[in-house]
Amino acid sequence: MNEIMHTTQSPATELSSSAHAPDDRLRTASRGRMEHRWGERAHVRASVRVHCAKWDASGLMRDASLSGAFVNTRLQVPAWTNIELELDGARIAAFVVRAAGDGIGIEWSEFAPRQVRELLGL
Repeated sequence: MNEIMHTTQSPATELSSSAHAPDDRLRTASRGRMEHRWGERAHVRASVRVHCAKWDASGLMRDASLSGAFVNTRLQVPAWTNIELELDGARIAAFVVRAAGDGIGIEWSEFAPRQVRELLGL
């Protein structure tokens, strides 16, 4: 998925800052993130289990939408890893789109799984 990023630097500033490492410019460009979710993000509090290849861990889903969620968990997995999220005894296929120090951002493999719609009251 392509992401449009905006910088606040003018072309002249960008040229003069070329002495900086490329990573510095990428960090500056990535500050303005686009929202990729379909549907409104809702704050939830649901205990889940995250299953990934050989590992699994408990977690707390703290927000969700029809296209994904953020789960606080100690399980550290890289982006694009396939996982299953166990919610109320059902397993929902998903993949990691963002890894953070306090958890993972995931996108459902199937848009708006039944269990998620129920959790969101839809």
